[in-house]
Amino acid sequence: MAAAASGGLRAQFAEQGFVVLRGAIPAPLLSELRVAVRPLQAAQAAGKTESPQRHQTCLEPAWFQHAFIDFLNLEANNRAAAEIIGVDDPAELCGGASLLAVLLGHDEDHCLQWHRDHGERGQTTAMWQRASRFIQTNCALYDDPSLWVVPGSHNRPSTAAEGHWAATHPSGKLPLPEHHASLSGMPGSINVPLQAGDCVLYNSLIWHAASYLPAAVRPRATFHSGWRHPDVP
Repeated sequence: MAAAASGGLRAQFAEQGFVVLRGAIPAPLLSELRVAVRPLQAAQAAGKTESPQRHQTCLEPAWFQHAFIDFLNLEANNRAAAEIIGVDDPAELCGGASLLAVLLGHDEDHCLQWHRDHGERGQTTAMWQRASRFIQTNCALYDDPSLWVVPGSHNRPSTAAEGHWAATHPSGKLPLPEHHASLSGMPGSINVPLQAGDCVLYNSLIWHAASYLPAAVRPRATFHSGWRHPDVP
C-alpha cells in the first residue's frame, strides 16, 4: 500500500494513484468531529439523508458545525495536496472548503460496484497526463476498511480483464462473502483500510469500489472532499 513518507508524496501519487496520510486528523479534533456528525448519523438512521450511504453537503446551515471548518483547514492535508498537485501555497488550490460530504456506510449490506469516475468514455489521454492535478480524499472518523482500489490504474486505459470484471460481477445488496469475492477478484485490486484519523488522497480516475455495512455492524463517518489545480476546469 502507498503510505505517506516524508517527501515524495507527488511521486507516490503519480505512480500508484493514491497515498495514505496516517493520523492526519489530530485526536482532539477527531473527538469533536465525531460529536459534530451525530446529527447526520441520526438523520441517516431516520432515512432523512440525501442517500442511504452519504450526505453530500455538510456545510449547509442545517448541519454546519465549526469543527468542519477546522477539518478543512488541517495543514497536513492541505500541504500534502499542494505537494501532489504541484503548487507552492495550499491557498492556490481549488475545491477544498467548498466541498465536504460525509460517507455514512449504508442501511444494509451493500457493495459499491467497481468504477472509474467520469466513466471510460469520459477519460482521455489529456486527463491521464494530468493525473496528479486533481485529488479526492476520504478521511475516517472511525476505522474504515471500505475502500478498494487497483493501484496504477489512474493514468492509463482499462485492461480488458478490468472492464470484464466490472461489467460481469455483482454489486448492490450482497452477502458478505460475495462482497469480498466481487472486490478482491478484480485483477490487481487491494484493500485500503483506514484507521480512525487517517486520510487517503486518491485520483478518482483509478478503479475503485467499496463495501458498506449497516451502522449497527460497523459505524462509519468518513469525510469526502477534494482539491484541483487552479488550471483544471
